[in-house]
Amino acid sequence: MKMPIRAFKLKKPENTKAIANAYILNKNVEELLPEKINNIHPTGSIVENNNSGRDRTPSIIKVLIVIAFFCVINFLKFSPERMMFQITKMGDLTQNDDVDASGLFPRFFLRNVLREPVLEKDIAFLWLSYESPENDIVASIFTNCYQMKLSHDASKINLKMYNWANGIMSTDFQSIVRQFNHHNHGRMFAFFKHPFYIYLDQLEESNIAFTNRLTRMILNQPEGDITLRGLGTAKKIIRENCVVGLLDENLIESIERISSYFGWGTYTENCPQDSRNLISHPNSTLMDPNTPIWSKFIEHNHFDMELYEYARSVFRGQAQTIISREKQTQKLKNRF
Repeated sequence: MKMPIRAFKLKKPENTKAIANAYILNKNVEELLPEKINNIHPTGSIVENNNSGRDRTPSIIKVLIVIAFFCVINFLKFSPERMMFQITKMGDLTQNDDVDASGLFPRFFLRNVLREPVLEKDIAFLWLSYESPENDIVASIFTNCYQMKLSHDASKINLKMYNWANGIMSTDFQSIVRQFNHHNHGRMFAFFKHPFYIYLDQLEESNIAFTNRLTRMILNQPEGDITLRGLGTAKKIIRENCVVGLLDENLIESIERISSYFGWGTYTENCPQDSRNLISHPNSTLMDPNTPIWSKFIEHNHFDMELYEYARSVFRGQAQTIISREKQTQKLKNRF
C-alpha cells in the first residue's frame, strides 16, 4: 500500500536551486532541510515520500540512456546508400584497413569500390582470374570500344605510368597489389568464368588440373589446405575491392557497368555488342553431375565453386550499388 505524499513550497527560491543541484549531484538533500526529502516536484515543490526505502535510478544511467537515444537518431538519418558512400575529401588518400586482422592476408592499397569514388590517380587493374586467350579479347574490347588502354605487366612496375584510363592487367594478383601504395591506389575489376570450364581447359592443355586455383591465387597459397577463414578473406576482397564482371550471357552488361563506373567514354555506340561473338559461351549441358569428371572436379574444387557462386551474387548486388563516375562525383559534391 502506497503511503500518502504531501508537497509544500519552499519559502526561499535559492533553496529550491540548492535542492535541485544537490539532487542532480546525488548528494544528501537532508542536509539542506530538516525534513526527509526523496524527490523534487516539477513545479518546484519539495515532495516528501514516506516510502523512502525505494531505490532511485542513478543519474548516470539516465544520462547514458539520453546519449544512446540521440546516437540512434543520428544513425537513422543516413540511408544505406549514403552510409555506403561515406568518403573522404576529393584527393584524400587513406590507407585501407587490413583485409584480415589475424594476419592471414597482408595490408594492401586497393580501393573500396563502393565507398570511395574513382580518382584520376587511381590505377585501373584488370585481374585476369584465369589464363585464357579470352583475356586478350576482353582487353581488346576495352581498347577498341572505349577510351581505355590496358597493358600486360607482372614484374616491377612504374606506377607513375598508369592511372584510371591507362591500366594494368595481370594474372598475378599478389605481385600487382603488393606494389600499390598510399600515393597510387589500385582500382580492381575482374571477369569470372565457371571453374568447371577452366578445369576442362587445363586438362585439355596439360592433362594437369589445379585444385581451387582461383582461391589460391587471391590468398597466395599455392599449396596446403585452404581454411574457411581463407575463403572468407577471398570473399571479402571480391565484395569490397572488385567490380565484378561475368564471362557468360552477362558479358555485355558487365562491360558497360565497368566502363560506366570508371567513366571511360565510348568510341562507337554498338561496339561492345559487335564484339560479343568473339568470346565463346560454354554449353551448360556439359556440367552433368552424374559424370565421373564432374565428381572429380567438385571433389577438388569446392572452394572455387563457392567463391564463383559468391562472385555471381556480388555481380547481382552491384547492379544496385555500382554507379557511374558522374554520379560518384555528384554525390561527393552533395556531401560537401
